[in-house]
Amino acid sequence: MTNNESGPPAHWSLAPPPTSPPLNLPVGIPAQPTPTQPAPAVATQPGHQVFGPSLESTHSLIYPAPPPSQISKHHPFDWSESRWGMGDVLLGLAVIAIVTVGAGILASIVLQVLSSDSGFGWGSASESSGVDWMETTGFAIVGVATMVGLQASTFSWPVIVARWKGRGFVPDFGFRFKWVDFLIGPAMAIPMMMAAGLVGYGASTLVGLEDQSEAGNTEFLTDSTPGLVRYALIFFVVVGAPFSEELFFRGLSMRAIQKRFGKPVALVGSTALFTLPHFQGGSWQAVVVMLATIGTIGLLLGGLALGMNRLGPGIVAHATFNSIAAVVALNQDYFEELEGAMSAVWIW
Repeated sequence: MTNNESGPPAHWSLAPPPTSPPLNLPVGIPAQPTPTQPAPAVATQPGHQVFGPSLESTHSLIYPAPPPSQISKHHPFDWSESRWGMGDVLLGLAVIAIVTVGAGILASIVLQVLSSDSGFGWGSASESSGVDWMETTGFAIVGVATMVGLQASTFSWPVIVARWKGRGFVPDFGFRFKWVDFLIGPAMAIPMMMAAGLVGYGASTLVGLEDQSEAGNTEFLTDSTPGLVRYALIFFVVVGAPFSEELFFRGLSMRAIQKRFGKPVALVGSTALFTLPHFQGGSWQAVVVMLATIGTIGLLLGGLALGMNRLGPGIVAHATFNSIAAVVALNQDYFEELEGAMSAVWIW
């Protein structure tokens, strides 16, 4: 036998494939599996060419991807393209502190210039009237400027970070509302006040704080002069604080911790950060009671954000809570009969 008649090379196989293709189907196309069966593999041998669609394309037709509604239901946050994290939270706290202190210092300098004799003569006017202008209206204006710096930086920082390193603060942090949030929020505010009162009472008893009102944080509001400045402070308490604090602490902070450590650590960690801007001086007993009550509110708001996967219910609950606290603080004479149950009022 010559070389041309020696037959096919040894690596060729003339035997049929072990698995014959199903009837009425071209060679190479597997049978359509049922949803409970995996797609069968096509057995090929060297020399047998597979015709028709690939297994990947056939499998995608049999097992289509879930619709976007199911994806958003089970995975409400898509952080695959987000690069923000714990470093942005820590840097944000530093930026907020610098802006807040800077706004207060700048307002104090401006008021000192305006009240000097070389300025607009406001100091001379206060001397003639017998009222220290800087200790009344001037102090309140500095407080308003500090509030503006605090809340503007607290709200702006998550927006900037999400825009710079993510997809935006709405999809990344769940900053959105549904109409039912305006029912859930007020419904949650009353249990929040009851929980804060019980925890505050228990903490006061534990540390021996006789006057629980020492742990309140509404003095800046009750000591303000009635008028435009007080209205501005009320706006910051009822509107500004809920929006800015929820976005930073239950938005950026909690989600950054959640990405790295999970939900339980995120809830506790964001609550701990939430207590920082509410810290005030006083006795150690008053500090312990204040931290306990603020921590209780932070845990409840954080749990609400985790459970609802959006910030709307927490913002409404926060605003409702602060509204009730502001009304009680500014009308203490009308709530004397509740002195035992509401001896301290907190605003978050």
